[in-house]
Amino acid sequence: MENTEIISICGPATTNFVPVNPSDSSYVFQNDPTFPALNLYDFLGRGATVNSFQECAYYVQEGWEPFKTTIFDYLQLFAVISVFILFYVVNKKLKYTESLKKINFYENIKKLNLNKKFRHTTKKRKTGNYFLGTFLIFQHFFIFDYIRTKSVRVDSFIDEYIALTSNVNFFKNFDFNAGDFIGGSYSVLLTSGPISSIGSVISWNITNNFILGRISNFYFIILLQVLFSIAVFKKHRLDYKLILGFNGLILLSIPWWQGALYSLGEIASMIIFTNSIFLFHKLRKLSMFLFSVSIFYGKLLTLLPFLGFYGAYIFKKRKIINIINEGVYFFIPLALWLLLVQINYESGNLNDYFVDQYYLIINHAGSGVSSLDTGYFSNLKQNILQTEIMNWNFFDKLRLTLVPLFTIAIIFKNKDKIDVIFKNLSIPLIFSILIPYIWFWFLNSNKWIRYSQHFSVVVIIALLYLIFSGINFNRSTYFIIISMLSLFITNSKFLIPVLLISSLILILNFQKKRLQILIQILLIVIFSLDISIPYFEKNTFGNLNSFIEECESTLLDERCLEAYMRKLSRQ
Repeated sequence: MENTEIISICGPATTNFVPVNPSDSSYVFQNDPTFPALNLYDFLGRGATVNSFQECAYYVQEGWEPFKTTIFDYLQLFAVISVFILFYVVNKKLKYTESLKKINFYENIKKLNLNKKFRHTTKKRKTGNYFLGTFLIFQHFFIFDYIRTKSVRVDSFIDEYIALTSNVNFFKNFDFNAGDFIGGSYSVLLTSGPISSIGSVISWNITNNFILGRISNFYFIILLQVLFSIAVFKKHRLDYKLILGFNGLILLSIPWWQGALYSLGEIASMIIFTNSIFLFHKLRKLSMFLFSVSIFYGKLLTLLPFLGFYGAYIFKKRKIINIINEGVYFFIPLALWLLLVQINYESGNLNDYFVDQYYLIINHAGSGVSSLDTGYFSNLKQNILQTEIMNWNFFDKLRLTLVPLFTIAIIFKNKDKIDVIFKNLSIPLIFSILIPYIWFWFLNSNKWIRYSQHFSVVVIIALLYLIFSGINFNRSTYFIIISMLSLFITNSKFLIPVLLISSLILILNFQKKRLQILIQILLIVIFSLDISIPYFEKNTFGNLNSFIEECESTLLDERCLEAYMRKLSRQ
């Protein structure tokens, strides 16, 4: 490496500069306060921040540069080129096959053997199942690593301790209690119910490990979505196999999905709620029961999308007898919860609980009630800009402002086609998105991104089901839906144009029946790549050992809380 290149990257050499050649990795360079820190990269994509001319010169001599072309740049280029080549070859192959079919049409009719055709179809189906199963194994290798990495790196969060502690106690002895500092048993301040942390509770009882609890809780969320998606597609007589390859990926695309790692209630409750919408016209009584579970055992704010959905349904049907029959099943989980409150509420009886809940709601900035009396709307734009929205990235702003509105427009425009498959679902589904959307943007003063999950989860799962259900959309609708989904690509934004260009090629070259399957496969591949790339970019693996001695006997201990906040903040 020439000295001119060192100077061009690191700047002029310091006085009495002496190059070094460290003998091992334990060597520590001395920082130079006058040297501006510089980020350098090698071909493998590893990064290093140099803090002295001596350190900079050493790394430059080893081939590191500020704007190094890395192996990942070549992989990205290779992925783009491969996609185009793949589609070109597939397109040519299919056109050639169609030509042969036309030439040999009459001969094929004569030679047709139904028995052989059946055996061929069965063999083809088994081969497809083996391929899908193998692909899912590789996919979840990267999903697991992605979840593990995030579980180790996220900081301590008091809400995680509260959710885990209260629900560990609930499943042990029905004592919904996170400690006196948060109000004791069945406090109205405990806002994430038991279904929010089933995975972390099971893991905690086995391992006493917070990190493993985070991983387990997210896999519980994935399992929940997988089982519900199978139930939804089976009840509507749809093929559910390909959607299995996208369930885990789409959950990782939810804005601030790591709330599920913290055992917070939004995502778990909204998965149950959203799937209950799609099951409603097939299993009404069960759906009403699940709606109630998602609200009173998950997150009380789930009441907003429920009011939107069921209000639209009642307005359309207007049959009192149906409302009464369905209402019985809705009130079963609520009655059981209120019975536990009456027995265990530390601050009084059931009446005190209702009063405390009322004052919590009307005084909480997130509820939106206080916004109605404070002139909040007179300066709405300024009030929004003063919230954490200013810290959101560009894509989260698009995902949570425009995508829900476009989704509503797509559903309304195609409501006849959607209602054929999902039985008069369109208008209630629209209101289940619209009501929490209006609340979040116009009433809620906090604008915490986790609150947006009360409509974003409905949007994401709805888009997922629409694209995998085989609905005969026109070509422009397909492209709009794919464009919206592309905004949920999280890690490698270069995959967004790859997805859009590839989908456009498919849309312009294939018939709708074949197009549907190819689009579904394309989405699975692109989103799988987005999750797998971080595995190759990192140079360390997270430490899963997070045992806290103070918490082994009980989580209800101030020393446990202090140790949790102290230790996990240093991970």
